[in-house]
Amino acid sequence: MASTAEIDQWLKAQLQGGASPSKPEDVEITPQPMAEVTVTELLWNRSARPPDHQEEIEILLSLLHSLAASGPAETLRLLVQDALDACKGETAGLGLVVTDERGNKFFRNRVAVGMRSDYEGSFAPFHDVPYSVCVQRNSPQLFRHPERYFPAIEPLAPLAEFLEVPVFEGADNLGVLWIASHSGLREFDRQDVRILTILADAAAAVLRMLRLTVGQKEVEGSARLSPTS
Repeated sequence: MASTAEIDQWLKAQLQGGASPSKPEDVEITPQPMAEVTVTELLWNRSARPPDHQEEIEILLSLLHSLAASGPAETLRLLVQDALDACKGETAGLGLVVTDERGNKFFRNRVAVGMRSDYEGSFAPFHDVPYSVCVQRNSPQLFRHPERYFPAIEPLAPLAEFLEVPVFEGADNLGVLWIASHSGLREFDRQDVRILTILADAAAAVLRMLRLTVGQKEVEGSARLSPTS
């Protein structure tokens, strides 16, 4: 089985050559304890770039203009795109907590943009994706190759780094806003947490408006357990 270092080296070569990163056929995904894929402490050990307050103001102003001109659904997509651009990731998304008629919890990927935008609309059982850790701990989480522990995130693999922050409305945790680095060329830091947290607060407000416009069922969608192809 190829080592993590060999996988990362292969990914960098693929990205620099212009190809979309996908797993080589000889790379086997081996389940690992969650502690081995959770690396949140690195966020506080890495040096962080200084905040760009002007960029943050411009992002929030663009979201306000979008709400007025295009409505909450399009604004939600713009918000996730802003997260992708500001954090310089390769895929970004918004995962919402949903419940079926039997009371089972799932996550729905309400929006996905970037390299793996095809993940949009997919559903996964609550505990089968790393979003559940963020929701249960009520704090930002950083993972390295979470597909080695969470089976439902494997269609997004390879995930050299995966950063997520909770989306709150009052005391309710609605889900997570996430950003992914497939290639490993981008390592996330505290400034990325800051940006995602600001946008997660904005996402909660936009989701509230969207529910008022189209209703809760339309926001959550119908439960499916596998990502769209």
